[in-house]
Amino acid sequence: RSLLMQREIEVGTDTISILQGQDGVYDGATIFDAALVLIHYLIKAQANGKLSPSLDGGTAIDLGSGTGVVGIAAAKLGAKVTLSDLEEGQGLLEQNIAQNFKSEDEQCRAVTLKWGRPLDEKHYPSKDKKVYDYVLGSDITYILDSFEDLIITLSDLTNPSSVVLISHELRKHEETSFYKMASQFFNITRIPMDELDETYRSEDIAIFKLTKLQSTTHS
Repeated sequence: RSLLMQREIEVGTDTISILQGQDGVYDGATIFDAALVLIHYLIKAQANGKLSPSLDGGTAIDLGSGTGVVGIAAAKLGAKVTLSDLEEGQGLLEQNIAQNFKSEDEQCRAVTLKWGRPLDEKHYPSKDKKVYDYVLGSDITYILDSFEDLIITLSDLTNPSSVVLISHELRKHEETSFYKMASQFFNITRIPMDELDETYRSEDIAIFKLTKLQSTTHS
């Protein structure tokens, strides 16, 4: 059984409590710096009216959620959020949802999603809409073999109005391969350093914004 420790993170006027693992049994059970940089970018951009569409009242799905910290923060900023990860990650996601939302609250939910496979219809943002306003991910672009499936999933969950935000350490050449593949289907820009939170920023961590090219399908 993994040992869990509690971490608290301020999100605007709220504080979220996140359980994370200490023993490395499950890779996703740790809050890494790239997640904190993304969260605090969202907080700052939302406060400055720089997020379009707004998270508040919008929909978001968090890919490779791990602890769920990014998606839970987005939910506290007003989005209706779907946390997604593999089956082994569901227990921790459910615990962290329970810690931060009332049981009857539908602001945040956890689902099993394997990249490259369709999201179950019952988990769509709404009956007649299968795409999200935001797709979020931190440290999800480091396994070369997963890139094609990840791009299929990104394409499935977005339309040209959707915004994909991916944060990660600039540590591996694999990321270059990912963005080269993704550029066939998405416009890609790096969020400027001065738009990141003054405290939660680093030259070693980047956030990339992807928006779907018009009339592209992944085959």
